[in-house]
Amino acid sequence: MIAAALFLSLTPPEDTGALLECARNQRVTLVASQFESGNVREAAEQARRDGAAYIWIQVIDQNGILIIHNAPDELGHTLPRVAATGLHLILEPYGVRAEQIARAVMDAGVSAQTLIVVPDEASGAAVQAIDPGIGLVRTGLTDHYEVLSSELDQSRMAAWFEYFPDAHMEYFLAGQGIATIIPDFAFTDTMSAEDFALVRRQHIEILITDQTEDAIAVFGRAEDHCRRHPE
Repeated sequence: MIAAALFLSLTPPEDTGALLECARNQRVTLVASQFESGNVREAAEQARRDGAAYIWIQVIDQNGILIIHNAPDELGHTLPRVAATGLHLILEPYGVRAEQIARAVMDAGVSAQTLIVVPDEASGAAVQAIDPGIGLVRTGLTDHYEVLSSELDQSRMAAWFEYFPDAHMEYFLAGQGIATIIPDFAFTDTMSAEDFALVRRQHIEILITDQTEDAIAVFGRAEDHCRRHPE
């Protein structure tokens, strides 16, 4: 029982809304390990051992079946195995509709650990209509009015920027309780110490990167910042 309680206390919260809130309140950057190819479960286990909070996965359609890009794995079968590692998931549709992924997530029972990337309000509403427990990553958020008039549950939402939001936008989103997320795609092939320092100064809550170990060496392990409390 003591070991079980200790494990829980050193595990990030199961609910992605609570994890995003922790990152905002603690003003820390959580690492999302970028899945590129190979065995998804093994990649997730390694990312979790390294101290990542998330794993970022692209989802495609192959002959009417949702599978993970650059892997032979069917999405529905893989989701519970990845979630069982304690990682949260960031799922990006690649040629499929976000609501298709949402149904697979709901059926797999991993809604509370999942963020789905959506391009607009309508796609986000479609996801939350299927399961309001699924979190969102909104791309293309540049207009304050769009945020203020949105009917989406923003407590479990992050805003995606290809590089950094300007300081005014970052401050506005923080005031609305919306986390920020950037990928490392815009940087050079290898992020430098200065790049990581800039991410920290900009108060980015989630960094998607294939340099998982380097990023965690700078930002710390997820469970060092955000721990699930034992029952």
